[in-house]
Amino acid sequence: VEAEDWADGERRSLGIQIGNDARDGYRFLILMNAGKKTIDFVLPDKLGGDAWVEILNTAVTAGLLEEGRRLRRGETVDLVPHSMLLFQARSKSAGRTR
Repeated sequence: VEAEDWADGERRSLGIQIGNDARDGYRFLILMNAGKKTIDFVLPDKLGGDAWVEILNTAVTAGLLEEGRRLRRGETVDLVPHSMLLFQARSKSAGRTR
């Protein structure tokens, strides 16, 4: 993000990655779109586990998902208007949460 991006009144989306890089740590990705248009968001490909698993999606009735989508690092996800997605980094080894 460049300095001028913060002053752009038309930007209505934000992605935040939280957690730690320790082998036993947890890493989450929060994506928010307050705008009126669907935007494409490329999932981080350098950090996290082997995949990003969708945990929460405010655009669907269930919201909190028991079986969320499993997306590869670097894959593009559609972020619909007025929604939030929460992903957790997961490792293939033993299906453990990372």
